[in-house]
Amino acid sequence: MLDRYSIKADARERLRSAVPKPYYEGLLYLFVAGVLTALSTAMLLSNFTEANTDTYMKYILAGRYEDAVRYLQTLDPPLTDYLISHVLDLFRGIVAAGLSLFAMNTLRKKEASLWNLLDGFGRFLPLLILLLMMRFLLSFWFSLLVIPAVFAWYRYRLAVYLLIDNPQLNPLQCILLSGRMMRGRKWEMFLLDLSFLGWWLLASLPMSIGTAFGGILPMILGLLGSAAILAWLVPYHELSCVGFYEAVKTPIQSIPPED
Repeated sequence: MLDRYSIKADARERLRSAVPKPYYEGLLYLFVAGVLTALSTAMLLSNFTEANTDTYMKYILAGRYEDAVRYLQTLDPPLTDYLISHVLDLFRGIVAAGLSLFAMNTLRKKEASLWNLLDGFGRFLPLLILLLMMRFLLSFWFSLLVIPAVFAWYRYRLAVYLLIDNPQLNPLQCILLSGRMMRGRKWEMFLLDLSFLGWWLLASLPMSIGTAFGGILPMILGLLGSAAILAWLVPYHELSCVGFYEAVKTPIQSIPPED
């Protein structure tokens, strides 16, 4: 078993001492990812006007659930909006790869930069193909059962790190190597993720309280409170995941070319 306590301790030490501060990178990531998420959601909800929402709620409150489902189907976004939404989601994945590169440089005590967040676009095509392949594979597993899909998610978990770390590899090789490295390690990675559950719940608390109070000001204050915690938590979690990758990675030079 890997020592996840040591992995997290190393991540916290880099949070304190690294320059530039991972907290600032976390803030920048939250802003960029938040804008992309908002635009993607707006595309999917382009037909949800206030009048349409009121009509849908009337069906629900009247107990006419079949009519509500049929009406909801008429509000599906146009194909162009749907495609734009997915493209924005893929861009968010490339930005997340930039965050992973920042965490990798920071943990290895290499020269890191806040602009690492956009460096994923320097390998735009390989990352795009990798993200599309992973999305397709995960969709396939989710169409079968949830549990196999969770196993698949952890099997492919290191693929992005491998692509960032080894430019000579293609996306399919990264997926296959991730499966090899995660063999017998999925439970350990799950426990590492699970150890952050309390922090994720704490980060959601200010926003939940602000929403419960209602009104614009409480919601804004709640959003800022959650963002302040997440700006620390997101790089902390990413540094820990990179630490896990560092502990289990296989030297690429030792892998036979035919593999």
